[in-house]
Amino acid sequence: MTSPSSQPQTLSFSAKFDPSNPLEFLSKAFKLVAQRSNFLEKNTAEKEIVLAARTAKETVLNEKKDRQVKTTEEKKKVALAVVEKKDKEVETNEDKKKPQQNDGNGMDLENYSWQQTTTEIIIIPPVPAGMKSENIDLTIKENLLKIKFRGHSPIINGEPYAPLKSEDCFGCEDDHGTTYIILTKQQKGWWKSLMKGDPEIVISKLEHDYPVPDPETRGEMTRIMVID
Repeated sequence: MTSPSSQPQTLSFSAKFDPSNPLEFLSKAFKLVAQRSNFLEKNTAEKEIVLAARTAKETVLNEKKDRQVKTTEEKKKVALAVVEKKDKEVETNEDKKKPQQNDGNGMDLENYSWQQTTTEIIIIPPVPAGMKSENIDLTIKENLLKIKFRGHSPIINGEPYAPLKSEDCFGCEDDHGTTYIILTKQQKGWWKSLMKGDPEIVISKLEHDYPVPDPETRGEMTRIMVID
């Protein structure tokens, strides 16, 4: 007679699984095994069951660990991407704040913008709210340039890049309210910066020499008095 365990059988097994009491499910499974085989009668049955349980436990723990590692790595990637994005935004904002060489052969700085030809410097200072060009005080000498609006700190105060022809320097305002400070250089040539110690432009990028504002516009401007 063939023993229950000698011939493979396909059996259906139905049981409810309660996560709060998994041993009840295992007990029913062992009962089925006992009914259909001699496995539990073996001397090594208990050891084999413990080994199977241990193997299953290790598999579950390893899979859980792998998921945790994967989740941690994904979180690190997301965090790194966020940091890189913020770094790029900071770099972009810092680049925007950095002085930029402009198309007028000069530079756009935080407090003002300046342009140049080989003979002149043209400064375009921002006019504070409620101020007009007549509220600006100019002190222009050979080696001194000071520009300030009354009641405000000086926009510029120091030594220019090279000597000025002070008698030919002046301030003016156009019909649109834009204020210009026009400085005449003692010697013809390009300046790397407006003031000594300021950020410098790249001279090799200068390709043209044009007056700003143009002569026709200058003739219609209102002059600003220079203070000696």
